[in-house]
Amino acid sequence: MTPGFIDIHTHFDASLFWDPFCDPMPLHGVTSLLHGNCSLSLAPCRAENRDELSALLCYIEDLPEAAMAEAVPWTWERYPELVTDVGSREFGLNVAGLVGHTPLRLFVMGAEAWERPATDDERAKIAELAEEWMQAGAFGMSTSIGAGSRSSFPTQQAHPGHCAPTGHVVRPPQPGEHMDQGDVRRPVARAGAVADGPGLRVAG
Repeated sequence: MTPGFIDIHTHFDASLFWDPFCDPMPLHGVTSLLHGNCSLSLAPCRAENRDELSALLCYIEDLPEAAMAEAVPWTWERYPELVTDVGSREFGLNVAGLVGHTPLRLFVMGAEAWERPATDDERAKIAELAEEWMQAGAFGMSTSIGAGSRSSFPTQQAHPGHCAPTGHVVRPPQPGEHMDQGDVRRPVARAGAVADGPGLRVAG
């Protein structure tokens, strides 16, 4: 006999809406999951950013675009509204979520999130929203440098001090720098800096 397992790194964000039993997780003894990893969450998201966020989620998480388009209701823009929607549903296990760095940047910066670092004012707003939404139900903030991905991440454009008011975001890869995906020490060392701020909970 063992206690229920907590899976702290899942990408069930969208599939919760078409597979509320989270199959086959309960059969494996998982009783709780954490979604919103790798800088990706379904909120915050303005209506005009839904298509690009959906496309990125489908690419990174290998999701069927048709299923996502049909099942995800998009009744929210801000993270607390997503918490309310998910909280009104029943699932096969306990569900908790992280707010993603990528949608945070898109929410504050719009399309320019794909192209440049945030300004000081934008970084302050991103940090303010991250803190506000952790108070509203997010279990932390997730980020990713997207290294090795064929798909661009807005977080690849993030400045090293992106969330300075609440913590220090890991620096993006420098020009000409290569990160060996097989060497977990380097991304772990980078990620360690993210949780440097008091009370900040961050996952990759």
